Amino acid sequence: MSAAPDERTTYAPGRPVPLLAIIGPLRHGAGDPTFRSVDGSTWLGQRTPEGPATLRLDVRRAADGDVVEAAAWGPGARWAVAQVPELLGDRDDPSGFVPAPEHPVLRRVHRERPHWRVPRSGLVVSELVPVVVEQRVTGRQAFQAYRRLVRGYGEPAPDPARTSACSCSPRSRSGAGCPRGCGCAPASTRSGPTR
Repeated sequence: MSAAPDERTTYAPGRPVPLLAIIGPLRHGAGDPTFRSVDGSTWLGQRTPEGPATLRLDVRRAADGDVVEAAAWGPGARWAVAQVPELLGDRDDPSGFVPAPEHPVLRRVHRERPHWRVPRSGLVVSELVPVVVEQRVTGRQAFQAYRRLVRGYGEPAPDPARTSACSCSPRSRSGAGCPRGCGCAPASTRSGPTR
């Protein structure tokens, strides 16, 4: 890595952190350009409220629970590292969850993966766009369509390793929207129907 991160943080929740199990659902297909696993590190290209950022996560095993080292680059780096605890399920309290007896598969998964948590990225548009695409077309076509959206209308993530790309999202509520015409502008600024 040639450039030092703009921001860093350490997250030690006092429990194991199965990183890819927790944030894996945020990955949209093996070729998702906003999500990479390289040499034991997980990289996320994000468009944060403060601007694009690249977030790198590394997990270190420790006797009293895993430690996650987070590093971020770009204008949104501070926001990205501040979001790490929630991204890794810090707000998910499983203490009151008891799977019902009539759901044996859920009971088994809960028993086998007690440290899994629900992730919270805080990036509604970035998470919603691929989910909407996945609702409109099936499996592989949805992943391919999302890749094309990101590569065509996203921007290179601000990281020296060039491992991911940020997805396109509206730039403001004023109606400016995406200057490349990807359809993410508010409805009042569109010239025609989006199909």
